[in-house]
Amino acid sequence: MANKLELTWYGKDEPIRVEPRLLIENTELSNTAADPDTQNMLIHGDNLLALKALESKFAGQVKCIYIDHLIILVTLLISMTIIWSIAFG
Repeated sequence: MANKLELTWYGKDEPIRVEPRLLIENTELSNTAADPDTQNMLIHGDNLLALKALESKFAGQVKCIYIDHLIILVTLLISMTIIWSIAFG
């Protein structure tokens, strides 16, 4: 295709360097007491940092990763509603 679009930026070809992170279980929110054999995890945080934290232990073994962007949409809609009500009464 001659008219192919591509996103370009400085440093695009350089590898992304992300420092390794540790995942720390919050026992108050954990479900492992009810189901000690569970392999499921719910991680709150930055997507890239969470995936990098999981990579060393679970590379090639993970069946599914679900990244929920709904909270971003809800926050945006609430902000737009507030701005609309301020601007137009």
